[in-house]
Amino acid sequence: MDSGSSEDIPLFDLIANQYDNTREPLRKEVLDFLVKNLSDSKDILEIGAGTGRISIPLQDSGFDITGVDISEKMLEKARIKGLRKAIIAKADHLPLMDNSFDVTLIVHVFHLLNDRKTVMEEALRVSRKAVMSLIRIGGRNPDYPERRDKISSALRNTASNYGINLDRKRQTNNLRGFESSVIEEFPPDRMLKIGTFISELTRDKIAIKMLSSSRFIRSVRPLSSKTLKDLETEFLKEVSGMEDFSIKRKSTEYLVIWEKSKSDVID
Repeated sequence: MDSGSSEDIPLFDLIANQYDNTREPLRKEVLDFLVKNLSDSKDILEIGAGTGRISIPLQDSGFDITGVDISEKMLEKARIKGLRKAIIAKADHLPLMDNSFDVTLIVHVFHLLNDRKTVMEEALRVSRKAVMSLIRIGGRNPDYPERRDKISSALRNTASNYGINLDRKRQTNNLRGFESSVIEEFPPDRMLKIGTFISELTRDKIAIKMLSSSRFIRSVRPLSSKTLKDLETEFLKEVSGMEDFSIKRKSTEYLVIWEKSKSDVID
């Protein structure tokens, strides 16, 4: 894409090539917990499958899994990595019959949705047993906000040089806060603790992840690919001149379950 608008292109098509480099792989402990709790299920649907971060390890563990995503390029990456079944579709309008799958997974997608209610209703409709999600709670570190804000400020300043406004404001799809707020919006039937884990963030990891965030990509859609590359290069150069650091964050991960028999109607 050399120039012009990209409003009609799915957001994650624009970051498919670098997506895997900015996201943590699925932890073995989390995969093992999922496999154990899906042991009485065979066919699984994952909404927002992306490049197959969840779907492919489950497929390799013996499940018949189908990935759904609105981004053709993300699913193309998943197919290259080995995902056998993939459907391009919107989460709020699944081209699938009722009760098509034992379980539907929705992982790290809720924070991107404007209409969570419709997506949950669709997920329950196509499921025979349950809808499940992986939700992280915690992860705060007292040093993190100040460090991240400094990098975020550099990105806002650099973007402004290219006519892009990244002033802080809540996006429409984030009015309900973080991913974990779905627990309050739709109280689950079960919430199983997987474990508490420590992740490490560095200066450069934070900067790279900002450049692949949905908010940033949405804001820079009007830029040509060359101009966007210039913006990113200028930003990363400024970040490289900052003090380097490594921050460890602790968070607890849960398998959250909405059972079909109890959750058919979403209030």
